Amino acid sequence: MHIRYVSNSTLGSGAANTIHVLRMCEAFAQIGHHPVLHCFHPETGPMPADRIAKEYGLADMFPIVQWPRPTSTASRLAYASRATSDRSAPESAIIYTRDLVVAAWARAAGRRFTLESHAAAFRSGIAHRALFRWICSGRTMQRLVVVSRALKDWYVDNGVAASRIVVAPDGAPRAEPSSQAAPRDDSRAAAARIVVGYAGSLNPGKGMEVVLPAAALLGHRSDLLFRIVGGSPEQVAHWRKGLRTEANVEFVGHVAPGRVAAMIRDFDLCLLPNQNHVVGHGGAIGDASSGRDIGSFTSPLKLFEYMSHGRAIIASDLPVLREVIDERCAVFAPPDDPSAWAGAVERLADDPGARATIGRRARDLLETRYTWQARASHVV
Repeated sequence: MHIRYVSNSTLGSGAANTIHVLRMCEAFAQIGHHPVLHCFHPETGPMPADRIAKEYGLADMFPIVQWPRPTSTASRLAYASRATSDRSAPESAIIYTRDLVVAAWARAAGRRFTLESHAAAFRSGIAHRALFRWICSGRTMQRLVVVSRALKDWYVDNGVAASRIVVAPDGAPRAEPSSQAAPRDDSRAAAARIVVGYAGSLNPGKGMEVVLPAAALLGHRSDLLFRIVGGSPEQVAHWRKGLRTEANVEFVGHVAPGRVAAMIRDFDLCLLPNQNHVVGHGGAIGDASSGRDIGSFTSPLKLFEYMSHGRAIIASDLPVLREVIDERCAVFAPPDDPSAWAGAVERLADDPGARATIGRRARDLLETRYTWQARASHVV
């Protein structure tokens, strides 16, 4: 199948959206389809293919058409028109997109398309609701792909036929065997610290609200180090302001997506501390009321990356996360209770056997159901 993936992703931006789109195109190619990705290049100009592969850790490349990022409504419409009809892929190629403007253009042009959604496409407004229903009512829309059952239920409640919706949580690549978890043993230096890791955005609601207080409660444990990977310099500075001590907290800051796997391999256990309300990409630093709330529907990339490396996970006890994992492959804690998180960290830190067992079960689940290739097969 020829797939024209028309995205609103910007290469080099560090956004999870871009990582997701690239991984899906790679997976489409790996299972025998023919994807062509349309996306935006950085302000400095198009990125060479070898740099894209290195920065994002891609094993298999595919054609990428890079465009300047639109700066107006007119230029967004022009991008949708040109990207869905240029000669980079056959006219018969199915259009795959996460962009409503592109989906609307494909619907109007009578082109076959699949729309993927990671959050509620509209919250209020008769016009937005009517536009979305019009997009989804056309015969050329193949399906609406959503990342959680909660999001499917929301769309069904808002008038989209359940038969047109496919639930496909996010995924991760299979990790190399050398990166899989093993019990901690006496061969490691006695002074070595147990790394309690987090890798991802530092937006409000992603969990620093509970991780940093939990770290403070464990300040007496000199053998524990909380390592925070991700975030802009401004975000790191914001969260540092509230620290009582930095003795057991290390902020690494932003790293290229292709380096995240190596960071996770150095974790002894992993934190997935999503709050009830999570601000999506672009929210204001420290302001949980800004940006789009994706907390009820999210399918965090970091969850699947943790699973692929066989690391024990402590996760917020939220229904949307329990759609993927349960007590066999994770330890749950209330999202707003730092003392419960501190207790869970201590228990796993002191029990390497439990860490290994939980991590192995998580990896097995990933490899059975949640690889990118499995997801790509499910959505087309």
